[in-house]
Amino acid sequence: MTYVTSSVMYSSGSTKFGDTLDDTHQVTGSLSITGSLSINGTSYTAATSGTSGSSGTSGSNGSSGSSGTSGSSGSNGSSGSSGTSGSSGSSGTSGSSGSNGSSGTSGSSGSNGSSGSSGTTTITNAVDNRIMTSAGGVTLNAEANLTFDGSTLTVAGNVLPEANGTRDLGSATYRWSTVYTSDLSLNNGIGDWTIVEGEDDLFLYNNKKGKVYKFALTEVDPNVATPKKS
Repeated sequence: MTYVTSSVMYSSGSTKFGDTLDDTHQVTGSLSITGSLSINGTSYTAATSGTSGSSGTSGSNGSSGSSGTSGSSGSNGSSGSSGTSGSSGSSGTSGSSGSNGSSGTSGSSGSNGSSGSSGTTTITNAVDNRIMTSAGGVTLNAEANLTFDGSTLTVAGNVLPEANGTRDLGSATYRWSTVYTSDLSLNNGIGDWTIVEGEDDLFLYNNKKGKVYKFALTEVDPNVATPKKS
């Protein structure tokens, strides 16, 4: 008997199916073996199927028990009588409104405080300027000092002493560094002079006699003159 798979033909008897251990043969469908199957030297023989056992007989059905008798229903109890509604209470009378209280009397105004004692007023903030206008003023007593530390005093008006010829601008120990002014008026009660600057000369006016003088100026080398303060 001869079998043909693809293009390979096998004859009946002992045949060699595959040449090496890495050969893989796939079977699609059923594989029917009649005889024994040998795997790595171990032989396997297909077992024959045993005969089916006979079915057992069915047991007889038991008899049904008798039904019990139904108990009698109990009688319904009678409903209780409804209670009577209570009477509504009478409304209470409204209370009378209270009378308004009388307004309290106004308190008396407090008296003005007394002026503080004379002292020294110090302004230490360099940008905290003080501006005095004609709408108000600052009056200092003889015992008081007004000190400006690094600040600027701007006056929109005149700065006057309280009496003529009695107050000093600076002192023998505290002098002004540079006095910036236009014309300079001098009057000590005896003379009355005004110094006026011209473009090339200084002029001295005698206001009592109506005379005018010119200062005699001598030009010198700036290097030998005392320098101006900056």
